[in-house]
Amino acid sequence: MKILFIGNSYTYFNGLPETFEALARENGRECEALSVTKGGRHLYENLSGDETAKSLDEILEKYKIDTLVLQEQSYFALVDEDRFSSAIGELINKVAPKRTVLYATWGRCEGAPLLAERGWSSSCMTDMLYSAYRRASERYECELCPVGLCFREVTEGGDVPYLYHPDKSHPSKIGTALAALCHYAVIFGDIPTNLTSLGIDEVYYAPLISAVKKYCNL
Repeated sequence: MKILFIGNSYTYFNGLPETFEALARENGRECEALSVTKGGRHLYENLSGDETAKSLDEILEKYKIDTLVLQEQSYFALVDEDRFSSAIGELINKVAPKRTVLYATWGRCEGAPLLAERGWSSSCMTDMLYSAYRRASERYECELCPVGLCFREVTEGGDVPYLYHPDKSHPSKIGTALAALCHYAVIFGDIPTNLTSLGIDEVYYAPLISAVKKYCNL
């Protein structure tokens, strides 16, 4: 199975595609995780013909993609939802995967400058992002990976020290582990039993899995 992640630093931070692939293989799932990422990148830029977009073309010339995972710049869906949504449709047409998963990200951590600038709370931003991704998933009949909702659930539960990098935007190592678990649940339809490839302390397994089960309906 070939899985292609298209996104930006929220995808490549701590190596989400590599973590997902290792988790899948550890649990007996044969897959190869490919990626096209660049910091701060918008989905529509992957249709622009620049060097990163050309790397996508090279992947598509070589592989038939089974599952496409799309992740937008962290708040672009809230400022230009039409362009966000249209880019999803264009990328689905370009890649022609068997299935598409939208990686719905999280609101910035409380105290992040963006929240003050926009008048948002972290929880409000998470809700707005989820709604924008959900509308796009309904428009294109694709699947939704609710990583942001899981982020909020675990953060508010207080059992995990920090899902955010100190910049209050990117995921910590545990945050990336949660994203990998969430994608595994959506793509394979179950919860992995072997988790050592996540590279986190076992004490964090239970709250992460609990959130994933809740929001991925498992």
